Amino acid sequence: MPIKTAAKACFMVGSLLATPVLAQSWDGQTYLTLQGGVAQQDEQRFTAASGAKIQTQMKDGYVVVGALGRQYGNVRAELEGSYRTNEVDQHTILGTKLAGSSGKARVFAGMGNFYYDLITGGDFTPYLGTGLGVAHVQLEKYATTANGTLLDDGATVLAYQGIAGVNYRLTTNLSLNAEYRYFATTNVDVQSGAQKSSIDYHMHNLLAGLRYLF
Repeated sequence: MPIKTAAKACFMVGSLLATPVLAQSWDGQTYLTLQGGVAQQDEQRFTAASGAKIQTQMKDGYVVVGALGRQYGNVRAELEGSYRTNEVDQHTILGTKLAGSSGKARVFAGMGNFYYDLITGGDFTPYLGTGLGVAHVQLEKYATTANGTLLDDGATVLAYQGIAGVNYRLTTNLSLNAEYRYFATTNVDVQSGAQKSSIDYHMHNLLAGLRYLF
């Protein structure tokens, strides 16, 4: 898939440019990051009120991220808020497509992230990061023409992510970044009628954005 290919590219660029030296002008500075990009969600599986085992494939959606952080040498720490959304592409039962498939998944997340910057001494800075936080996953109006509503529920769960990217300095205070994120949560427990399901929620994100240093 395109996002997974881009993820490999991020890691390759990070490896090629990784020659860590002491951080200079960014040490001890506060920064604001704004990003947007593509959200590619993996398949979901749940049990409808009828007892039918449903598999749901999602369309590519989008993600927006805002973060406030602080740089300490090669290490950064930040607080992040994000929003992700994907629409249903197809509901299936045993591989059979269900007509009129619809629905939307929305996720609001608050994360604490830590990064390690691989300072090159030039304008390019590869970085690796990880994050832990809380997400509210809302699965809205999953339905088909024949079956009506299959699922309409949500839950607040723990969330985690892995990050790899490259930052390019445009000016002393402004930089451009591009990154891959793997975002996931613990099982999302939902209910449809009397049927309860635990859904695996995980996705791949490809983001670009700006970072401003105060």
